[in-house]
Amino acid sequence: MKNRKFIVTLFLTLISVVFVGQNLVEFDKSSAVENALKGLSTDISENWAVVATPQRDINDKKSVGGVLFYRLAEGKWNLFQEIYPNDLNALNNFGTKVSIDGNTAVISSIGDHENGLFSGAVYVYEFNYDDQTWERIVKLKSSDAALGDKFGQSLEIKNGIIVVGALNSNGANLKTGAAYVFEKVNNEWIESSKIYADTGKSNSFFGFSISILDSKHIAVGAYNDDGNKERSGAVYIFKKSDNSWNQSVKIYDENGFSSDLFGYSLTSMPSLLFNNNSSKFEGILYIGAPGTNDNDLQTGAVYFYKETNSGWTNGLKLIEIDSNHNDHFGVSVSSNEYGKLLVGASRVNTDSNLNAGKVYLYDTYEGQGNSVANGIELTKDAETAYDYYGAKVVIDEENILISSPYSNQNSLINSGEIYFYKLDIDNIASTNEELFTFKQNIPNSFKNSTTLEYTLKVQAYVKIEVFDATGRLEQVLVDEVKDFGVYNQKFNSKSSGLYICKITIGSFTKTIKMLAI
Repeated sequence: MKNRKFIVTLFLTLISVVFVGQNLVEFDKSSAVENALKGLSTDISENWAVVATPQRDINDKKSVGGVLFYRLAEGKWNLFQEIYPNDLNALNNFGTKVSIDGNTAVISSIGDHENGLFSGAVYVYEFNYDDQTWERIVKLKSSDAALGDKFGQSLEIKNGIIVVGALNSNGANLKTGAAYVFEKVNNEWIESSKIYADTGKSNSFFGFSISILDSKHIAVGAYNDDGNKERSGAVYIFKKSDNSWNQSVKIYDENGFSSDLFGYSLTSMPSLLFNNNSSKFEGILYIGAPGTNDNDLQTGAVYFYKETNSGWTNGLKLIEIDSNHNDHFGVSVSSNEYGKLLVGASRVNTDSNLNAGKVYLYDTYEGQGNSVANGIELTKDAETAYDYYGAKVVIDEENILISSPYSNQNSLINSGEIYFYKLDIDNIASTNEELFTFKQNIPNSFKNSTTLEYTLKVQAYVKIEVFDATGRLEQVLVDEVKDFGVYNQKFNSKSSGLYICKITIGSFTKTIKMLAI
């Protein structure tokens, strides 16, 4: 298939100041470990967060790595589980990249040596509701794994698929980079496709970044690929048709320069219309290019792209008004379905602190023109030189997680730290169904005991009652005020039979049926 040169036409998108509050949320702090790089990779899904420490030493083994799982409850991010696999080897870098979707998390280990040094591997973990623990399910390898592939340099799980980047794998040419698509078949994760640029150059770093746009579209970044200029960077869009993933278009800045790093980071906002029947991607693709020049200053930028009937078109090229040379604005980007865009600028100098870093929060909406306004800044109370705050940013609904992986904690060099924020929920949720959820019990059917899960996005008075099949009240499980977060509640049945469980939160009510056997 031939590459289609990109024709740039503006679609009407504006960036405006975000008139929405954000608050620092309390969290458990793990022990600082020198050179662990805590937060180099992170992700949030609903009320779970996963945080990597990819260079953590384990006993006498260097850079084995590890991950931390946090869970939001009682208005606080609680350290739920720490995973430091004892069967991994030195330099495995477990936690190079992490991604989480619901009760499934994927964790890469680019230093895995099973198929040669740094061939790489990805581990799939699932949450076991019975044991209340994250368990390793399977170890994924590429079908053509080879020495130095770095399988797992990027990854994402979304829409029922896992995509893994291997920036040194062979594609159309030697070491052009590739990405691998895994899908679940008969409850097993199976590699279904290997995708790569049709005409890629060696060391273009295809697969350095990935964004699963929807069930039919994948974006893959190659920040060292040729665009308008040699090594200016590019992003490739792949579309699924008849169970096959095919290259659709190559995107690049037609006014770009070498070392723009176009495609260094990727994120996307799904369609706010929730139109899943279209063959087009109905949302917005954001592309970070932290090396982009503006008025002879290498400030960095974020590009907006949208698929129209005439193809993929470029809208806004976002450059923060306050950006200066070498700020690396766009080194990390993240967005959510409410149109919030989070941008890290990890090399911003603040006062006398070099490379302290900043993060900017924006709203996106359809409108007329092509203008930029200041974003809301998220900064730490105590800024420190060379923290690189914003090296990794993630946002999921109202929850935000920002990393300073190179900061020093307790005088330990590059131990790293994370920071949780929460947007004012009143600005993004308008119905009870958006504020409160009550899930089906797990397991159902059950013997003796089952687990109920409910989530609050604001503090509320909660009452949970269990009735038998005749409507007689059996138990009151909860009857008190709860802070925002996710909660698990056990129910122990007295006998077999059908039970009705009812949750009441103000005017919000929901019932579920539970079967004890």
